[in-house]
Amino acid sequence: MQADLQWQVERRAESITGELKFATEGLISVGYTSMVGRIVANYATLPDVEEVAIVTPSGQTLAHNVITQINQPYRNVHPELTATLNDVIENGDPISRYITTDHTPAIIAFSPFKSTLFGSTTKYGLVVTRISLQHIQDRAFKTFLQSTATLLVAIAVILGLMGVLIQKFVLRPLWSLNIAILESQATGSFHFPKRLPKNEIRFLATTFDQTFRIVSRYEQLESEIEQRRQAELSLIESEQRERIKSQELENTLIQLQSTQLQLIHTEKMSSLGQMVAGIAHEINNPVSFIYGNLEHLRDYTTQLFTLLHLYQSQYPDAMFVIQDQQDDYDLEFIENDLPSLLDSMTTGANRIKAIVKSLRTFSRLDESALKRVNIHDGLEDTLLLLQSRLTHAATHKPIQVIKDYGALPPIDCYAGQLNQVFLNIMSNAIDALQEFGPCDREPTLWIRTKQIEENSIEIQIEDNGPGIDPQCQARLFDPFFTTKAVGKGTGLGLSISHAVVVDQHRGQLICSSQLGHGTVFTIQIPAIAAALLI
Repeated sequence: MQADLQWQVERRAESITGELKFATEGLISVGYTSMVGRIVANYATLPDVEEVAIVTPSGQTLAHNVITQINQPYRNVHPELTATLNDVIENGDPISRYITTDHTPAIIAFSPFKSTLFGSTTKYGLVVTRISLQHIQDRAFKTFLQSTATLLVAIAVILGLMGVLIQKFVLRPLWSLNIAILESQATGSFHFPKRLPKNEIRFLATTFDQTFRIVSRYEQLESEIEQRRQAELSLIESEQRERIKSQELENTLIQLQSTQLQLIHTEKMSSLGQMVAGIAHEINNPVSFIYGNLEHLRDYTTQLFTLLHLYQSQYPDAMFVIQDQQDDYDLEFIENDLPSLLDSMTTGANRIKAIVKSLRTFSRLDESALKRVNIHDGLEDTLLLLQSRLTHAATHKPIQVIKDYGALPPIDCYAGQLNQVFLNIMSNAIDALQEFGPCDREPTLWIRTKQIEENSIEIQIEDNGPGIDPQCQARLFDPFFTTKAVGKGTGLGLSISHAVVVDQHRGQLICSSQLGHGTVFTIQIPAIAAALLI
């Protein structure tokens, strides 16, 4: 209401200002300032009009309803409106403002105009009208109070009449219906109330009576249905218990089979390790004997040839028999070829010793418990054992092995079992590269190691083979699951590798593969024994 009153007063102030501008603009042009003053005084007598003024472009009061303000700067009347006054004089845009003078609210309107009396100036003269809001608000509030009082009396009368009618036609019938409903809950039968008016309450009572009869008929059916439902639920629960027991037995059987095969595999690996250690020991003895005597043989042959050269220098004219025999044996060739022959024998003996050492290191029969080892030694020994398979079957080209070893500390692990994991994963990678057949890219096996945390290391074994189907990746570590042909795989290699890495080393074995782009196996294990004993 306050905003609406203010808007109405603004429109009235603008209307009075426009009328005053129209009435005085011509008089100002011809210089009839006395007539202008009387017109201003007449407009100031209008209801609620507190101030009417004519202001020149220089800001001087040309006419005012208060005589003492004439020929005075208008800014002295309302200093707070100085900025607004100057803006209207400069730009010529009409403006209305809400102001408070002596704690009395009012609306003041500025209407610009030009006159020949003002000369050729570009500034505008102003017609100013101020209308008080106080009296209008008081009258509006008084009218509002009167209207409100009248409305409240009318509402009270209407509410009284409505109360009598509601009591007679609504409350009493509803009370009778409520009593009948409560009695029906206690007795099990509904008695239709008497003297109900012919309205919605009677319809409601009739509907309730019909509903009560229908509910009574269905209660017995509901009881029978509930009994049957309980019997079905008991049967379903019994079936679920039997199904759970069957599933538990099946899981136990699978676990027993897996455990049995793992025990067999472990026993085989133990027997194989003992056999490998025995063979390595038996091979190592003669190889050590051969390798140890090669140095003596090299010294003896050097001494014999030195002695022979001495004989040749002392007896340059050898007998014909000796000279013929020397020509037949090609002594010069023997002298030049014998060191190369001895070097080849030494290289072969060293190769046998390295293979024997790799077999002993790989089997780790003397290191079945936790022991601190260099993980790179296990990787190198595994590659040495697989050296004969690092050739592509279709192209007969060697499979390239790229090593990217990081600086790893010695780690606490079950070395023999971890070497078996390396062997399983590398063997699968080589099988994948062999099955891929000839292709544009060179078959390659990458082996990377790095320290990922203060007490953890990571080993990655990657190939650029055909990759693994996403459906197979989900079952890759399941026992007995294999993608190889019948007779070429047992499906236990990766399952046992997963158990070794995850269960025994508290690590992670992760497979990432994409069809046509190869496969990456990532092994992450802690580097200290304390993490394995948690």
